[in-house]
Amino acid sequence: MACNSLCFCFSGEPLRPDEYGAEGGRGATYEKYATNRETFQLGMGDAPLRAPLQCLAGGFPVTFICCQWHMRYRALNHVAPGSEWENYLCCQGYLPACLCFQPGHCGEREFPRR
Repeated sequence: MACNSLCFCFSGEPLRPDEYGAEGGRGATYEKYATNRETFQLGMGDAPLRAPLQCLAGGFPVTFICCQWHMRYRALNHVAPGSEWENYLCCQGYLPACLCFQPGHCGEREFPRR
């Protein structure tokens, strides 16, 4: 990774159990995601140098929401081609319910629609 040698803030190594808190608490919930071996076509460490416009657009407050919306749509339709927004779930269902916030019960079955 080109940027890794410049920034020293990204690692390609998987998280160790002590880094995501696997020993008790909510860390056990995230274990199945921390041990995921899937990769992206472009790593986060390479993004600033290999895709600077997309990197800036994704971090700029005015365009951030549009970028996130587009990437969520692409991810949903990559996993289930042609599904549009049918499989959309707030926070992808990864976050546990917290007080009044409950992923899956945020109106996402009705919105967004075409």
